[in-house]
Amino acid sequence: MSYRILLAEDDPGARRGLAELLRHEGYDVLDVGTLAEGVDALDDMSIGLVITDVRLNGYNGLQLLAVSPRTLPAIVVTGFPDPALEGEARRFGAEFMLKPIAPSVLLDAVRRKRYERSAPAVHVPARRWARRPLVTQLDAQFDCAPVRILDVGYGGARLEPPRGIALPRRASLMLPEMAVSVDMAVVWKRRIGDVRWLYGAAVSDIHQPIWRGLVDAVS
Repeated sequence: MSYRILLAEDDPGARRGLAELLRHEGYDVLDVGTLAEGVDALDDMSIGLVITDVRLNGYNGLQLLAVSPRTLPAIVVTGFPDPALEGEARRFGAEFMLKPIAPSVLLDAVRRKRYERSAPAVHVPARRWARRPLVTQLDAQFDCAPVRILDVGYGGARLEPPRGIALPRRASLMLPEMAVSVDMAVVWKRRIGDVRWLYGAAVSDIHQPIWRGLVDAVS
């Protein structure tokens, strides 16, 4: 079986070019364009490496490393130098690379990370930001469906809809009492009982400033 790589890149042209480069070298590539698709792909236990852009269709590609059910070697790429993001990527054990990246340089990095597969796993934090309980319960809606916010963090929130209601992959979380609406993407879900689910939703990059202020105000 060839070595399988999860490639997360929201630009179709860049994704196609990178996928062709990797396939030409004999790698099996599963390429996705959104955070939600990437999270679903992480269930594939044959994946040996993650390559992700930091900016992933309005969300932070590092969330893939934060929610991965197992430690995976990773390469994080971006066109924007940012020491904070680089430090965060390296805490996940990922290699951090700035675009444009020469094909030979990327392929060398893939070979290095592939070798790490047999090395002792690096420690990956359970989540990027600590969860905080709400000081008071808030009325909330996700794509017009009522939801209960269980807790919040700077990266997003845990949501519980009423029994029998499924949440979409992406929608706006609306808090009428605070006149706030932020775009979120579901990055995981977990069944509790027969017909109830918990959801983890990540806030979009564009709404990070307003979300951080809200988190500080309600937790």
